[in-house]
Amino acid sequence: MSLLDVPSDLRIKGQYLPFGQARKRPGRANVLLAGDAAWLVDPVTGEGIAYALKSGQLAALAARDALARHEPAAALMLYRHRLRPILNAMRHANLVRYLLYWGPFQRGFVRAARGSGRLRHDYMALLGGNLEYGDLMWRLLRRFPNYIARATGIKTNT
Repeated sequence: MSLLDVPSDLRIKGQYLPFGQARKRPGRANVLLAGDAAWLVDPVTGEGIAYALKSGQLAALAARDALARHEPAAALMLYRHRLRPILNAMRHANLVRYLLYWGPFQRGFVRAARGSGRLRHDYMALLGGNLEYGDLMWRLLRRFPNYIARATGIKTNT
């Protein structure tokens, strides 16, 4: 036995974080899944506590409203409807993830971030919760030609 009375031969196993692919059906029958169980994990940062708290709140509200309507089976439909803003944010985050981390784009992002105070500012605003993925995605797409040029090492005049 160890200091905490845990057997020293106990096998410990972790679980992966399901990045960016929220469950199409976040529950079944009378069970609503929230947070990691619904695969609500930010695909860029791996953060999930905010999604866990918000989706838990939305699940509770959906259950409350379904019971108030005397239609408990409607809770999942109401919950899915309320999750739409989170799911849209995750779709945008998945697109941003490819722009930031996929193959040659990753090199371009690093180069662009070194040379652009605006890009660094936007990325930090995203991480701080002051910028949404959809807004960051559009800002990145506006700069996409220059971004691709940096990724490939082509010199530009901008």
